[in-house]
Amino acid sequence: MKIEECQYCGSKDLTIGHQYAQGCIYPELWGIRLGSPVEHIICKECGSIIYSRVTKIDKFK
Repeated sequence: MKIEECQYCGSKDLTIGHQYAQGCIYPELWGIRLGSPVEHIICKECGSIIYSRVTKIDKFK
């Protein structure tokens, strides 16, 4: 998925941020050590999180 513009303010000044540790996403009924970091596309102009995804999708299969 290619995102080039913030859907909220129209800015094209976007960046990628990663959420680790306590902010990881964990599959239901699985242990904590099996979680995945989350990657966000963030607008540097208004601060909106435009898109999020887990980086280790295999943990959910």
